[in-house]
Amino acid sequence: GWVTYEWYGAMKIAYVAKVTKKGMDYVVGCGYFPFSKRDMIIGLVKGAASLFNVYKDQGKQPKEVFGIMGYPLGRFVLGDLYIYALTFSGDHVAHGERYGLIGTNGWDYKDSNGKYVNREIVAKLKKSNTGVWVDYVSKRAPKSTYAEKVMDAQGNEYFVACGYYPDANRDQVIDLVRKGYVFVKSYGLDKAAHLFNDIDHADFRYGDLYLFMFDLEGNCKAEGGNDQLVNTNMFDAKDEDGTY
Repeated sequence: GWVTYEWYGAMKIAYVAKVTKKGMDYVVGCGYFPFSKRDMIIGLVKGAASLFNVYKDQGKQPKEVFGIMGYPLGRFVLGDLYIYALTFSGDHVAHGERYGLIGTNGWDYKDSNGKYVNREIVAKLKKSNTGVWVDYVSKRAPKSTYAEKVMDAQGNEYFVACGYYPDANRDQVIDLVRKGYVFVKSYGLDKAAHLFNDIDHADFRYGDLYLFMFDLEGNCKAEGGNDQLVNTNMFDAKDEDGTY
């Protein structure tokens, strides 16, 4: 079968088979490093579900592992991919992007087409012994989410999930920037900044794509992914390789 694990700091997927020869058991396998988001998502979810079960076997409380899943700088956040988890009654218990959702209930969450997303995930998982995919619309874009079921020592059921936007590509990036440019020219900086920063305003978002805006001295005027950066100066900010 398939096995997912971390190797050289990255997720690796291997297919293995047991071979018995002269009374001895061996494992023959081959692995690869996936580059598609679908594979990465499956790996993140399986890794989170596996960690949950390890913690359960060690007698630890679910909140301990959910804290690890939802840590924004941790192992279950990879670029624009993040783990989130809900109870089977819809309570958020972990979220790698929006910590404020933890403790709220998402049972009645509907996409723009009226689909009850979390209800469908739970319904599919109740009928399946494996992970499930659910497709819906979020932030004006098609989204695909993969989820697996876990159960704590008391029999409480949860699902662990991760999703992505297949159509959030280079063309959509260019279109979004052009749209933002026209709005700034037409309505001014202040109104544009307010809407660019508003996470619930979908006009200037497409899936996980959002707008940011700086003056030429590095002062952040808008940041749709993290409004705490607004009014800070990032002229000397570096990436992980030390590039300004």
